[in-house]
Amino acid sequence: MENQEQMIQHLNKMLSSAGWNQDGWSMEIAAFSEKHLSFTEEGTNSDLIQAIHHIEDIFIGRKTYMLDGGMLSPHTVIGRYCSISRSVFIGNSNHPMQFLSTGSTPWPDRPETPPEKYTIIGCDVWIGANSTILQGRNVGHGAVIGAGSVVTKDIPPYAIAVGNPATVIKYRFDTETIKGLLETKWWTLPETAIEKLPQDNIQACIETLRFIKG
Repeated sequence: MENQEQMIQHLNKMLSSAGWNQDGWSMEIAAFSEKHLSFTEEGTNSDLIQAIHHIEDIFIGRKTYMLDGGMLSPHTVIGRYCSISRSVFIGNSNHPMQFLSTGSTPWPDRPETPPEKYTIIGCDVWIGANSTILQGRNVGHGAVIGAGSVVTKDIPPYAIAVGNPATVIKYRFDTETIKGLLETKWWTLPETAIEKLPQDNIQACIETLRFIKG
């Protein structure tokens, strides 16, 4: 029971770090690693399910998938319904340039410095192939990261960012539509409700979501 409570506390800490703990998020944990304090929800692909048993302190949300050739680093939170292409590296850390060596010197007691904050990938994020998200960055809900991009700064919700370093070139929707989508927090709904939404009509979608949310 004590271990279970610790796991729940840690999970809440992860969601809090992403700013999602007040979003009415009902957890659907499908698999977890007590040793690594890592979790995945329902519907993620098998590679991500395996990842939680090898990588410390990660959370992967419902129906998120990641293709092969990439890497997840510890202290990473990934939301629901994300599409992550091949050879994507998330949470890559910097080497300690203030030390004697930036490499793996024979120093058995070399201290590990935990990151100041989690690497956050919001819900409904699409990351193109061969992209890199640096440690501690926050990619907002609904954002799109173009193939081959290197994200060195936070990316706003529903922005489309490309290049090295990644730069916002436009947004998926206008300001009012983005505001409406973020207010609905549609990714927190049960999947059965999401499946019934008129997804090809974004304004009708928002109105339906507002009705559902009351």
